[in-house]
Amino acid sequence: MISRRTADDLGSLHLAGAKPADASHPYLAAKGIEAHGLQVATPRQTVPVQTAKGATRNVSIAGRLLVPPHDVDGEVRNVQTIAADGTKLYLSGAQKMGTFHLLGELRAGAPVIVAEGYATGATVHRATGMAVAVALDTSNLMAVATALREQDPVRLIYMAADNDHHLPLRAKPLPNAGREKAEAAAAAVGATVLLPEPAADQVAKGKGTDWNDHEASHGRAATRAALRTAGLQELAAQDARMAARARAAERQGTGLRGRYKITDLTWKFKPLKSHIIIFCGGVVTL
Repeated sequence: MISRRTADDLGSLHLAGAKPADASHPYLAAKGIEAHGLQVATPRQTVPVQTAKGATRNVSIAGRLLVPPHDVDGEVRNVQTIAADGTKLYLSGAQKMGTFHLLGELRAGAPVIVAEGYATGATVHRATGMAVAVALDTSNLMAVATALREQDPVRLIYMAADNDHHLPLRAKPLPNAGREKAEAAAAAVGATVLLPEPAADQVAKGKGTDWNDHEASHGRAATRAALRTAGLQELAAQDARMAARARAAERQGTGLRGRYKITDLTWKFKPLKSHIIIFCGGVVTL
């Protein structure tokens, strides 16, 4: 196994040699999500990985997504690679526990959501607009939640759990690891667990349900509503503010319609001899 310092240096080197990713990457396109701070490995890039027998070998990562997990101080400590088919690898010997890939911005006192995988994190971030720390696998949920709690003792933390409801149903039952690990981390740091209900299509395939699966089955609006129902209280406040702005805009529009004739519901500049009034949504002719 290579040393921790060497692995961290390799992580930085791989990111420096890669190119920015976008939503056209096969993995992101299949999941219907965007690229947040991701890169794509170039043809000559390789990573040292550890085999099941403990040996280290170099593997080509050309075309794979590169996800840079960092610590709470913002230092990149590893690189997760994701192939088009979803196969994931880490740098051998680099730090994983307590590191995460951040979507959005961590602010003092502001809530943060911890997700297991990148697809889940990107889905939840899009649905909420909130900061999401992607732990990248189940075994790291506790360490990430603990690091975030130690950094800010007062912030609200949510755990966007994977629901591995298929595992207890196997011939040789296994624990619902996604749910249990998230619940354990939540109990340790005083967080709230956001668990998706099993999606019928996932159940039919004998697979679990994460929030990306939920969105694929039910759509974006329903996923946002389900996150709110699951306990994400910030969404209620967001929705209230949006409704208040909509009502204010409607009142403003009604007032203008009482005084002026709106001739075009698009943004246009219509030349007049005297002057024009530009209204958000149309041109008002005196």
